[in-house]
Amino acid sequence: MANKGQTAGTILIVDDEPGVLQITRIILERAGFVVLTAENGQIGLDMFQRHEAEIHLALVDMTMPVLSGEETVQGLNRIRPGMRIIVSSGHGEDETMARMAQYDVAGVIQKPFHAQTLVQKVRAAMEERPAGV
Repeated sequence: MANKGQTAGTILIVDDEPGVLQITRIILERAGFVVLTAENGQIGLDMFQRHEAEIHLALVDMTMPVLSGEETVQGLNRIRPGMRIIVSSGHGEDETMARMAQYDVAGVIQKPFHAQTLVQKVRAAMEERPAGV
């Protein structure tokens, strides 16, 4: 848990479902994170470019309009190779991880997820050192 006045890091959530964005933001803020949200992959990439120095991890939905989760992950990795990314999906975790293995994502979380599982996965990914560091 972050000390009072400190944050645990900044997370970018990219998901096209407003309810998912809102509840995920609340869960992560209560866990001490600063949270930025984007309603689709293009907005997520634009926001990442504006706030790159602040963002420690991205949580990206796999199925979205405008840019798919896979395209968004590719874009994030182009901007910052080794970026810590967790993908969220309604599909099975093994299937999603196999599909995303080429992008070296930090993890997969299956929807619907429990608050505790989300916070644990985010903290575990935040503790890993990014590639090249």
